[in-house]
Amino acid sequence: MKKLCNELDIYDMNGNVEEWCWDWYEPYPDEDTELDPTGPADGYRRITRGGAYNTEDLMNCTIFVRGGYEPELKQSNIGFRVVRSGPRG
Repeated sequence: MKKLCNELDIYDMNGNVEEWCWDWYEPYPDEDTELDPTGPADGYRRITRGGAYNTEDLMNCTIFVRGGYEPELKQSNIGFRVVRSGPRG
C-alpha cells in the first residue's frame, strides 16, 4: 500500500531526521495569538522540526517537536527536505 501525500503534496517523513526550517528560532509566546508565526527577522539559531530516528522518546517523533540550532551544526539526525514545485506528473 502506498502512503498518500498531504494537501501540500508532501509525504510524511516523521521519524527520519529533524528538518531544518528557514525561520530563525525564538521561544513561542505564552499565548498562541498568531497563526503560523515566522519568528524574528534574524538570529543565530534556525528552527528544526520533527523527530529523528535516534530519539529515545517516541513523543519527539512528531511535527510538534521544535528546536533551534546554529546553522553550522552538522549531525546525522538533522537534514532538510527538497521540495519540487510545478506540475505533477
